[in-house]
Amino acid sequence: MWNIEEWMRANTAQQDAVLDRQCRAFSPPSGGKRKRERAIQHELPERDAARRPWDILGTNTVLMTGRRQSPRKVQTREPNDEYSNDATPKAPPPRQSRAALADQTSTGSPRKAKSARTGAVDDRNRELDARFQDVLLPAPHPSPPRSSPTRSDTSSQQSSSSRRSKSPVKNLADLRLTDASIAYTHVATASVPDDVQDLHQRLKDIHDGIAIIPQAVKQAIEERGMGRVRSWSLSASSAVPDPAKELDMLEEIWHAATDCHQQGASEAAWNDDVHSCVFRAAFKPYNDIRSHNVTTARPFPEFMPRSGSGQPVLKVVDYTVNFEPSPADQDRIITLLRQEPQPLSSIVQTPYHPVRFKPAAFSIETKVDGGEQYARIQLGLWAAAHYLRLERLLQQDDDYAGSMAKLPTHPLLVANSHAWSLHFACQRRSINSGQNYHSASSLGGGVASQGDVNREVQIIDAALELGNTQTLVGVYKLVASLRCLADWSRDEMWPRWVDIFLNEDS
Repeated sequence: MWNIEEWMRANTAQQDAVLDRQCRAFSPPSGGKRKRERAIQHELPERDAARRPWDILGTNTVLMTGRRQSPRKVQTREPNDEYSNDATPKAPPPRQSRAALADQTSTGSPRKAKSARTGAVDDRNRELDARFQDVLLPAPHPSPPRSSPTRSDTSSQQSSSSRRSKSPVKNLADLRLTDASIAYTHVATASVPDDVQDLHQRLKDIHDGIAIIPQAVKQAIEERGMGRVRSWSLSASSAVPDPAKELDMLEEIWHAATDCHQQGASEAAWNDDVHSCVFRAAFKPYNDIRSHNVTTARPFPEFMPRSGSGQPVLKVVDYTVNFEPSPADQDRIITLLRQEPQPLSSIVQTPYHPVRFKPAAFSIETKVDGGEQYARIQLGLWAAAHYLRLERLLQQDDDYAGSMAKLPTHPLLVANSHAWSLHFACQRRSINSGQNYHSASSLGGGVASQGDVNREVQIIDAALELGNTQTLVGVYKLVASLRCLADWSRDEMWPRWVDIFLNEDS
């Protein structure tokens, strides 16, 4: 490797010699001004023709006085250096930049020469930066090759794909093709179950507007211009201690529902601004009845009805209303669940913790501006899972058939924007005579039975509007209907549930 400092010192000496020679060559002639100009005009073409390319470069280079010359630049040689045999060998000149080549062909204008030299220096600096980049900067590490997907990644992809898969149940007729055989009927062609006949009659009275508004708020309603209150709609008693405060709350619900309808709000907005407020107002007088938003509560696949392909049809609803047992009763429920496998230790068809130890009284599905058929599909599948969960709890019951016959009816509500409708879900079962049935069927993954069991989840359309949020009177009807269902849950459903599952003799 050659020494750059010695090379620069030798190059400086050569430049000084060339400078002295050029000064002698360009000494002005004697005489007047015109004589000197004519002499210069005759001498310049002859001198340029005889000058070799490196002489021009040397002239321009010499003009860069006061600057440190780059060791990579082409330096000026003596005219006979490259032809001399005894000349000291020098390093070969590096490749010249485009700006340096342009400088070689220039005729010597000071401004153009300065611009060319500046461009040459910039190009050389960029070239040096590029050449020494590998030394100063570490090479980027190559990205590691992508590994093959793990089992967890594959299962996650399959799980997300299954969640996005289309449901095989697209209409009410498809419900009959599931192994739960879910069938919708009408109250005109099917009898109402015995345990909800009185409830059905009271709800029809509320639908007719009988005794739904406290007498204490009649004048306030009419003064505010919120509608006319009929005499048969007045009630001498009130379920709340402050009817005037309840009037303000129901009026807010009415206005919120009107805003949601006019603005085309989403189902989630309806649930937050209207439906949840309705439940809070309706169940405020009760300590043992509470509504729960279960839109994120995934059901157990073991309890969901299965389609023809054998896959469970997973559907959820928006709300469930559950009975809040006392601490002693909750301990008995936990004791009952200890007999179940750990993954299925829930009294309902979902492991959602807020409702895990609270029996479901009735379920609600909400929709916005249509979609009532799809709401019925969701409620039908949810009701079938409800009964299958209860059936699994009775596997070891000696009087299995008798206990199944006493299972309470499960009311189903559809909230379609303003309007609320009612259905009754019940399980029709028959066991062929001469056969013994000891355990749950294979529908829930239990032990196979010895007898042939015909089961059908029947859902009866009550053809009854529980109320609405379109008018203030409609809101009063809706709140009265929900309180009527709460009374039935506490007085009829819960005692029957305790007799079937928590009775020491069961």
